[in-house]
Formats: sequence, C-alpha cells, structure tokens
Amino acid sequence: MTKIVTATGKKLSKTIYTVNGNPLLGAAHFDGVPGTELAYVVEGEDPEWKVYTWRNGKLVAALPPSFAGEKPGKYWVDGSADDADSLVFSVVNGVATAQAISAYGDVDNCYDVATSQWQIDKWVLAGYQECVASVTPEFTDGIVADFVT
Repeated sequence: MTKIVTATGKKLSKTIYTVNGNPLLGAAHFDGVPGTELAYVVEGEDPEWKVYTWRNGKLVAALPPSFAGEKPGKYWVDGSADDADSLVFSVVNGVATAQAISAYGDVDNCYDVATSQWQIDKWVLAGYQECVASVTPEFTDGIVADFVT
C-alpha cells in the first residue's frame, strides 16, 4: 500500500496488486502538469507499468505517451522477455517530452523510437522511427525522468 500526503495535507492511500514484493518504481515529474507522478510495475508475462497522478482532487491513472508508434494514451508497458522498453522523460525546448525506445532481443542494433510531446492536457505523438541503429540517450530498460523544473 502506498500512503500519500498532498502538498495541502490531504491524506490517502492506494493499493497496487502485484505478485512480486513492493511494486513502487519511484516518483518523478513526467508530464507537463505541475506535480509528481507515481510509477509502479505490475508483474505479468509482459510486465506492465501503472502510473498515477493527482488531478482535480483525486489520484487517477496518468495518461501514457506513445509506445511503438501506437496512439498516445493507450497503455504503459515494459517489454517481454524478448524485448524491452526504455521510457525517457525530459524537457526539450521548454516542452515535456517522452521518448519510448523498444529494443528487440532477436535483432541486434534495432530500436523503434516513438517521441511524444505534452500539449495542453495530453501526450501527442511527435515522431516515430523504426529500426534505428543507435539511440541517445543510451538504452536503459525501465523509466528515466530527467526533468529540470
């Protein structure tokens, strides 16, 4: 169970079900809205991330950026045993940006890169490249938040 206290002192808790211990990955600023998101991993055949944020006085599921060129807002996912996803959040030219990088275990030096930008209240797909030979930043399986706010 995660216990949360907001900046105004409101207290609440959130139970996340998992088959593997403490599911909390961490807390960081992901999108273009002030505040911190909470990221969890929910184990399964293809591990899935759950991300929550505070909106309008409630803890709600946060909207995901694009993965593998899919429409943003569809799902948060970490790759299966054969592939993996790296999700890097940063600010580029003053805009919250998410770069989802998919690496495939059976193909060397082949990364699919989906770039999303935060616009008003949602992620918008800004670009997608298939089978890129190298990526920057270096591929890391998981979520990286590199925000300076």
